[in-house]
Amino acid sequence: MNTYKVSLSRLYNVIVDAQNKEDAKQAVETFLSSSKDISTKRDKLEYHFKIKEIDMTLNDVFEVEEISE
Repeated sequence: MNTYKVSLSRLYNVIVDAQNKEDAKQAVETFLSSSKDISTKRDKLEYHFKIKEIDMTLNDVFEVEEISE
């Protein structure tokens, strides 16, 4: 079996209640995380793969939009 490094980018829209934009930005950057392998043993056998490492390389907010007060 070969080993591959796959670079993956994901975008999330998160709705958060906060005191201000900076607090909203900081909370989302700090507490939102999904870099976890959720594949089962069966998935690995069926699709012939094994995730060896997940490393978050980008966690930047690029826009904060107030949608209600």
